[in-house]
Amino acid sequence: MALEWPLLVLYLREDDRERLRVVANELWSIENNISLANMDWEEFAKAADDDGVFRGF
Repeated sequence: MALEWPLLVLYLREDDRERLRVVANELWSIENNISLANMDWEEFAKAADDDGVFRGF
């Protein structure tokens, strides 16, 4: 397994701030899908592994 350096992604809303760690290779997926309203933040957060890192679907 390759060495991972998860990035911290912040989702800022008016009344709430959420965070999720994501491997760099999957950052595009979160940005693209939320920007296009294809998916919600919660879908990515639920897909994170047990250690709290999103590694893709």
